[in-house]
Amino acid sequence: MVTPASAARLVADLRTASEGPPPRVAAWVTAAVDPGREAVDRMRRGVVGYLAAPGYGEMFAEAGFGDVVEFARTRPHPRELLAAVPDGLLESVALLGDVGTVRERLDAYAEAGVDEVALVPAATDADPGGVATLRALAG
Repeated sequence: MVTPASAARLVADLRTASEGPPPRVAAWVTAAVDPGREAVDRMRRGVVGYLAAPGYGEMFAEAGFGDVVEFARTRPHPRELLAAVPDGLLESVALLGDVGTVRERLDAYAEAGVDEVALVPAATDADPGGVATLRALAG
């Protein structure tokens, strides 16, 4: 889970510290093309445990969600924290939206120096394998 801006810094640090040819970098990024509420809610639940964590919290704060991070660090009930996570926070670390928006976000990771993005498609009861997202991006 990484924003493109954070990925760019991490990639630069890795390549600076590397001896020899620069290593290839991969990022696993959750994706949902034209997501329904169930997919978004599942992604929201997936970030709750990271909001207060060192490193992740700072990354989310840098992305404009410092208020959510501060709240997470007060140790609220997970249900309260879940309710406080805006869709925009998810969009900072995931590929969400129509095909064009998701492709633009993929480009942002490439521009950050990420060589490979491993898509983690959002699974729902209606689409347990996230096949709709994979098909939408395959074409």
